[in-house]
Parts: sequence; structure tokens; C-alpha cells
Amino acid sequence: MPCRSLGAAHVICGVQNPEDLAVIPNNEDSSAAAPRFVIVSELGSIEPTPPGQLSLLDLTSERITPLFPQGGSGTPPQISEGPDWGDASCPGPPDKRLNPHGIDLARRRDGKQVLYVVNHGGRESVELFELLTSDGSYQLQWRGCVPMAEGVLLNDVAAVPDGGFVTTYMFPRSTAVGSFYWMLRGMLGGSTGRVLRWQPGRGLRAVPNTDSAFPNGVQVSRDGRELFVGVYLGDELLRLDLDSGKLLGRVAIKQPDDITWSSDGQLLVASNVAGMSGMSSCMRSQGACPAAFEIVAIDPRTLRKTVLIRRQGAPMGAASVAVSIGHELLIGSFKSDRVLRLPRP
Repeated sequence: MPCRSLGAAHVICGVQNPEDLAVIPNNEDSSAAAPRFVIVSELGSIEPTPPGQLSLLDLTSERITPLFPQGGSGTPPQISEGPDWGDASCPGPPDKRLNPHGIDLARRRDGKQVLYVVNHGGRESVELFELLTSDGSYQLQWRGCVPMAEGVLLNDVAAVPDGGFVTTYMFPRSTAVGSFYWMLRGMLGGSTGRVLRWQPGRGLRAVPNTDSAFPNGVQVSRDGRELFVGVYLGDELLRLDLDSGKLLGRVAIKQPDDITWSSDGQLLVASNVAGMSGMSSCMRSQGACPAAFEIVAIDPRTLRKTVLIRRQGAPMGAASVAVSIGHELLIGSFKSDRVLRLPRP
């Protein structure tokens, strides 16, 4: 598909697989103008190569500039000399092979902003970056990491108010034959992975009762008490108590991908309604994949769902994430060379 807008569906061209998006808030004043800047996770591939990068999208100019590594994959990354924010087992900073997947931006208790990044490049890890601002511009400085055990393959990440995070371990990293086995196991209802939680000083451990068929998107309630998990091959979203893993509710959603908070307190879920055949065809497509998707709003208490958008074909399909910015939705995809802007219904 040519990268051009179609009616109210406006596209921003020139990105590499914008799998996840993180909105940079203007300030704490809810009456302020809609945010202008968004961090884009440009995924290279689930495999270690090719590399990706973290970029900054200016919604006013629609210009996209690299944040890390600054100037693109050929430039050395920016490393902070401040205290580490990650795990003591972190072997050191990432190299230019950084390959980001899920991301989440949060404010620490000391007021600083931290970007959590699932990384497949060079090592399987969650990288921690500090978001710095000066004279209206932004920079990312690496501040630490939490490395994963051999064979773990992550997907999404969400901040927890205690300074830690949760991340989805979707299935074991394996050969092509092994990956097919895990996908088939998940489609038949078997468990392939779980949610992992990392806390400063306590390390990494599995969240109870989260073993499921390809856990994908993950989100945490504002108070840090509840966990929301999209079970991709189970076609459902789970609501659980974060500490105990007790199931608090579930709602049927076709292949739920990333989960974000909207400005009105709803959960926004990207749903790949094209099914596994549609997703498989995406991997062979060039440019943007046309596969059908829905953006679903969910009340976090009642789990009542409302389909906000359903699209297929031009100018972009195969949504993996949607974020709410003012009166519009910004939509990314795991297989695309563009970002989609749509009016919010």
C-alpha cells in the first residue's frame, strides 16, 4: 500500500515497525493542551537482528528523530554516569544492536521519568532509561537493566508504582521448529508463558496464576494493585490482583495486543481480529500490512467493552497499540512503515 492518507485516516510515514507508543505528558495539569510528543518503539524484528531504535515523534511537525541510539543505529548510545536504576546483575549498557519491543513511560517517586524498554538486541532484557528535557527537546540516557534468563522471550512491559515493572514472557526463544511448537501449543489452549515482576531489592519472579497461551499486552492500575494481561492465543483479557494473582475478571477479546490507559481512564486494547492467518500474511508483506484490527475501550472495573474503531486495508492495518491524545487516537503496528492518526469516536 502506498503511504498516503485516506480521508480522515491520516498517516505519518518513515518509521520502522512502530510496535509500541508512549505519550510524553505535558504536565500534571489536565486542562493543558494535548501532548505533542510521543516515544516510538521501532522494532527491528523479534529475532536479534536487524536492530531497531527508540525515536521521538513530534505530532505538530510530524517529524521523527532518533532518541537512542542518537543519530541512528551507527552512533554509540548515550550512557548515564548516575546511579543504576536496574538490577545488580545487569552486565552493563546495551550496544547499538538495541532492538526495542514493548515500552512504558512512568514517573519515579523522585520526580524523574523512566522509560522501561523490552530489548531483544544483544541480550534479552528490560532496559531502563531516564527521559531528560531541556529547552523543549528530549534525550534518553541509559540508567540500568534487568537481564532475563537464557531462552526467555519477552513482549510488553508496564511500570509499577513501587519502582519496578511487570513484563510478559510470551514463550521460550527457540528454533523455527520450536517456535512453531509453542504457537501450536498456545492455539490448542496450552500455556506458553507468564507475567514476570521485578521489584528493586527483591529481583525477578513470576506473578502467580498468570501462566497462559501467549501473554502479550500488559498494564497495571494506577494504584499498583491490579494487573491486566492480554492473552493473545486465548482471546481474552484478564484482570488480576497483582500481589496474589487472584483472578478478578475476564473479558473475551480477539487476539489482544498492547494495552494502554486512555485520558478518560479506560483501557485501550489493540485487537488483531484477522486471526493467525492474517498475522502470518503480515510477516510476508512489505510496507504496511492490511490485516483487520479493532481498537477496543474497556472499563477497568466492569470490564465492559466498546469497539471504538474497526478497520481493514488502506492506509494501515495490523494495529499493535493505540494511545489517546486529545480527540484522536495514534495507532502503531508491529508490521508497518507508518503510524496512523484517527479521530476518536
